[in-house]
Order: sequence, then structure tokens, then C-alpha cells
Amino acid sequence: MELKEYIGKKIKRWREARGYSQEDLALMINTTKQTISRYETGARHANQDVLF
Repeated sequence: MELKEYIGKKIKRWREARGYSQEDLALMINTTKQTISRYETGARHANQDVLF
């Protein structure tokens, strides 16, 4: 498993544990639902601003 996939799974677990939808999280960090989906699947790297 690549690091971006591992981080994506962690993001998804964090989001689901708090009952947030991808859209909810996207609004919180000022991005799109598509971007959240890409982070969670490992199709896109989440930068440091998103992670911290």
C-alpha cells in the first residue's frame, strides 16, 4: 500500500467516525466533494494544509 492510499484510508476513517459526509468535510476545508473522494481513494495526495 502506498503512503497516499494509507493516508486516504485514515482520512475516510476519521470522517466516518465523526459522522461527516464527503460534502461536509469538503465544506470544512474549502474544497470539493470530488477532491475528498480522490484523497480517500489515493488518487490524489492530500497536502500538509489539509492534513494539519
